[in-house]
This record gives sequence, structure tokens and C-alpha cells, in this order.
Amino acid sequence: MKISDLSLGLELETVFGVGSSGSGEGSSVELYPPQEEAVREGLLDEKSENKNFVISSPTASGKTLLAELVMLNSVLREGRGKCLYVVPLNALANEKYRNFRAKFGGLVKVGISTGDYESSSRYLEKNDLSILTLEKLDSLTRVKPAWLREISVLVVDEAHVLGEEKRGPRLEGALARFVSLNPAARIVALSATIPNAAEFAEWLNAALVQSEWRPVPLREEVLLARNDRAVVERVLEEVQDGSQVLVFVNTKRGSASFARKIAERLNLRTAELDKLDELDELDELAERVEIGVDDLADLVRSGVAYHNSWLHPEQRKAVEEGFRARALKVICCTPTLAMGVSLPAKTVLIRNYKFFTQGRGNEPMPVCWVKQVFGRAGRPEHDAYGTGIIVAKSEAEFEAVEDFYLNGELERVESQFSVETLTEQILATVVGG
Repeated sequence: MKISDLSLGLELETVFGVGSSGSGEGSSVELYPPQEEAVREGLLDEKSENKNFVISSPTASGKTLLAELVMLNSVLREGRGKCLYVVPLNALANEKYRNFRAKFGGLVKVGISTGDYESSSRYLEKNDLSILTLEKLDSLTRVKPAWLREISVLVVDEAHVLGEEKRGPRLEGALARFVSLNPAARIVALSATIPNAAEFAEWLNAALVQSEWRPVPLREEVLLARNDRAVVERVLEEVQDGSQVLVFVNTKRGSASFARKIAERLNLRTAELDKLDELDELDELAERVEIGVDDLADLVRSGVAYHNSWLHPEQRKAVEEGFRARALKVICCTPTLAMGVSLPAKTVLIRNYKFFTQGRGNEPMPVCWVKQVFGRAGRPEHDAYGTGIIVAKSEAEFEAVEDFYLNGELERVESQFSVETLTEQILATVVGG
């Protein structure tokens, strides 16, 4: 099935590259298998018996395109209401806002509400498509502005967050209140890591589209590295082979520190003369991130950067764009980058899989998180395969990591309501009326 077979209508066909006669760049683009299955199940048919959908498929398998299609189809072709696109992180919300506005700003009014962009309900009411953090959705369903009843499609990206101990109850409570307030709206939940997707879909009264298909194969491995020198050596090998690398580190300070270790060894300024254009790109990028209070610009000139919440939003934006443009070769980042921000690389490497949790100390990250990270590996337009690497520091740890993370089962996504969180959500619902 091709995009041109969807009969999107002139406005949408123009956006997605299909000419009015069916002869455009998008005319010959084949839908990915999970996309085709969702369309056949009635995702784009408002009269389909399948109103809600859970789409569970690997990263880069086309879930976002499906969300775009169902939202724009509702607003433009069906002329029904407004749409909400909910994400778990400010950084992801900002990325989606920029992308949606660039692609669809000429057709629909796109807005955003996150911690960085405080927006009133009145402002959001004017939008056809609003990108929200899950906390903003929680807030809106407590206040219950009248325009929430006009929502025709609610997309929940990274829906497996519902299984997180801290944020899961807020998302679950918000969804319950939204469905009660607006039962006619369609809900589309997206995730790459829901092992019990059938149960999740049953809870949402949704059709399930589940697939393991990836646009590029993924190779997973454990790296035995007794110290950082061995890890840096592996990163350098990957870069020398033409790869871009994302390195996941467990703290903000650690991400900056490890970026410096790599930059000391990977100095692209000693490159051949035929790479002078790349060096010019790095110099321009360094000027964009230079704010005089950190050494990020110096690292960027070596082809390396770090990415964490210390950075100003404009710095984060510049680093992300520099990596997508393939000027930067390595980014050292904290775990939040695994939560959906689109920075694919041929190789992703997890230097630390244990992270500090208040009251619990250092704990291993769940299998779900490791698979989310590995899902970033492999770019369809550049790579024949992607590589996901996790570091172990001893032979005994090597076996344990391999058994748990490479061969283990994903954690089930289940309600995280406790007595305290359930009480708080019930009170919020009662107070909201």
C-alpha cells in the first residue's frame, strides 16, 4: 500500500508529497507494514468500528506518521474539532511543536503548552492541534474547560509511561477524566515497549496494531570494558567506521565529564583537508552554543557534545540539529533523551545502566528503558543496521547483563495507583466536578 492509495484529499496529499493527480514524491512511497495494518484496521475511517487504537511497534517504524494522518484527517477532511498530542517530556514537546508547525502550519494552527511555554486554556482553545506534556493534560482535565469536549483525537505518545511509579498515576487519572468528559473522542496510544499490549488495548477499548518490524535490523551486544578508557576506545572505533554515536550516562555531570574524555581523543581538527567543510560546520555550531558559562563550544569544535537539562533550550536545539546534520559525531546524554526525542544514530552505547533513585540508591534501569535506548540505533536513510551496546565491567557482570537486558522480558505496563495516588486522583476528579 502506498501513501497515494489513501485518498487523503488535496490538502493532505500536498503536505505528504502526493500530487493532485497522484503523481508526486509521496506517490511511490510504500507504507511500512505496521502503518498499512493500522490503515486496514480503520485508523483513518471515523465510521470504523475501531474507534481507539494502541499502536505498539519499534522506534522508527512509522508511528508518528500515523498520528499525523489521523489528526489532520479529523481536522481537515472530517471537519471535526481539535486534536491533542501528549508527550512525557518538555524536550519532546518542543521537538514535535517545531516539526508539526513546519509541516502543517499552513493548514492548521499548531500550539504548545509545557513548563517552558506557560499557556492558558484560552490560548489552547484557539489551536487546531496542541502539543501538551502529560502534566498539562492532567491539569486541563481537572479544570475541564469547555473546549476539551471539542477534542476529536487525543494521541498519547510514549504511552508506556503509564507504568511508571511516579508519573503513571497522573497519566492514568488524566485519561480516565478525559474519557468521562469526552467519550466521543478517539484515543491513539503509541509505544515501542508494551509487552502486554493486548491488555493495554482492552483497557482502552481499542484496536491493537502490534509489530516487531524495524526499518533497519538491530544488533545488540554487551561490551566488557573494565574502565572508561576501553569505552572511549570503542566509541572512537565506531566513529572511525563512519558511525554517529549516542552515549548514555547516568548523571548530568557525568555526561559532560565523559564528553570531555571523548573530545580529548576525538579531535576532528586534525582531519584531512578534504574535511574542511565539516570543520566550518563545527565552528558555526560552536558559535551557536557559546554562552560563556560552560565548555560546550570547545567540545563541539572537536565533534562532541553533551545533552542534558543544564543546557539552555537554544543550546539543546543547536546540539540536536548539529547531530541530525551529521556534523557532530558523538553526544553524551542523560536517560531522558531515550524518551522519544528523534536523534537516531547508527550506534547507541549505554555506559551506565544503574541510576540513582531517591530513597533507594543506585538501581538497575528496567529492560524497557534499555530497549527504548537501543531503538535509537539505525537510520533508515543511512545505515544497513543499527548497533546497541551496553557496558559491563566484569565477566560476571557481563553474563548478568546479557541475561537480564538482552535475553530478558520487558516489564509489563500496569497501573501504578497506590492508596495515596489514587486518593489524590479521586479528590481531583471530585473537585473538578
